Amino acid sequence: MTFVGLVKIEALDLYGLGLQSLKSNQFYGLDSLERLNISHNSLISIQDQALSDLTRCQILDMRGNNIQSFGGNVFNGLSNLSYLYSDRYTFCCIRPASVPDSQCLPDPDEFSSCSDLMKNGTLRISMWILGIVALMGNLLVLLYRILVDDKDLAKSNGVLVANLGFADFIMGIYMLMIATADVIYRGRYSWNDESWRNSMSCQIAGFLATFSTEASVMFLCLITIDRVIAIKFPFSVFRLKRKSAWLASEAVWILSIVMAAVPLFPLDYFSGKFYSRTGVCLGLPLTKNRAPGWEYGMAVFILWNCVCFIVVAVGQGVIYHTVKRSGQKVRREQKVDMSVARKLSFIVMSDFLCWFPICVMGLMTLRGHIIPGDVYAWVAVFILPVNSALNPIIYSTSSIRPSLFVKKVRQRCTVL
Repeated sequence: MTFVGLVKIEALDLYGLGLQSLKSNQFYGLDSLERLNISHNSLISIQDQALSDLTRCQILDMRGNNIQSFGGNVFNGLSNLSYLYSDRYTFCCIRPASVPDSQCLPDPDEFSSCSDLMKNGTLRISMWILGIVALMGNLLVLLYRILVDDKDLAKSNGVLVANLGFADFIMGIYMLMIATADVIYRGRYSWNDESWRNSMSCQIAGFLATFSTEASVMFLCLITIDRVIAIKFPFSVFRLKRKSAWLASEAVWILSIVMAAVPLFPLDYFSGKFYSRTGVCLGLPLTKNRAPGWEYGMAVFILWNCVCFIVVAVGQGVIYHTVKRSGQKVRREQKVDMSVARKLSFIVMSDFLCWFPICVMGLMTLRGHIIPGDVYAWVAVFILPVNSALNPIIYSTSSIRPSLFVKKVRQRCTVL
């Protein structure tokens, strides 16, 4: 392709011509060109100096290409460029100084910058703290239940809370995966953005986050239902027993795995991009962008979770009303159930208070309202996983008995 002698052309439209690469000095001769459209080709490579002859070019549209090979000097010579449109924010990181932020597309995602996966230092530190607390806290709680207070696992609420702890433990793994990736790509993230978001590690992280989130929400729903039956209907034959609690837990795990795994299937609907929308590998649909699979994300993260938390809210209301009316006129067994309900209500309500705003924002997004990027970042990185770190702390302060722990240790030492 040669343009020698076409010095008076001001606009050139090469839309959809199947171009695969641009060589050095590809546009030599187009001295007066001001607008160049090379969108929706099959471009995979642009050599340095390929655009260097377009010194008067003001608008460059590169969208609709999967450009993988290019260097940091790809825009050398475009000293008058004012508008740059592409599908990768990396190009905006190496754009000419003449292009203002507002006139370079795409916009950066809510979490990342040209240099870092996590551009907000506070969120970066929070990710490490919450991840470590969620991982170690829930692990210790699980070990306590298995090795020290194993009698609690003979009860339905003990089974459900233990499974909730494991779901929160998985969220800790997700948070540390993202925090580690941020460290690995620190200072050079934009050059690794595509490879990271499309990597198997990011897909696994997204799967774990969705898996953990949905399992946690459903276990909270089951815990509430279990306590409502125990307190409101103490003589009911439909009370959850240990076996039925395990069966219900297995159903939750299966459903959570299916929900998290569906976007990983090679379906045209998702285009393999559900967990690749942002650098933190989440499919939470709180942005104005309608990425592939956003309806699925809205159905799972917002609508389904809202239904679960409506059940939780109604259940907690029933529990509160029943406990308030009962006063002292209750059997000893019912007093125990009420005591357990009070302890678990702290966990349930803390999760509800964090998830309710997310449901509201999701519904606002569905109606066309725009959620600011900073708000989305805080919701996804802090509010969404914070309960996974808080739950073991709340449980520890309300249920763990140091005296029982000491007794178990002494017994084991005596045996040894």
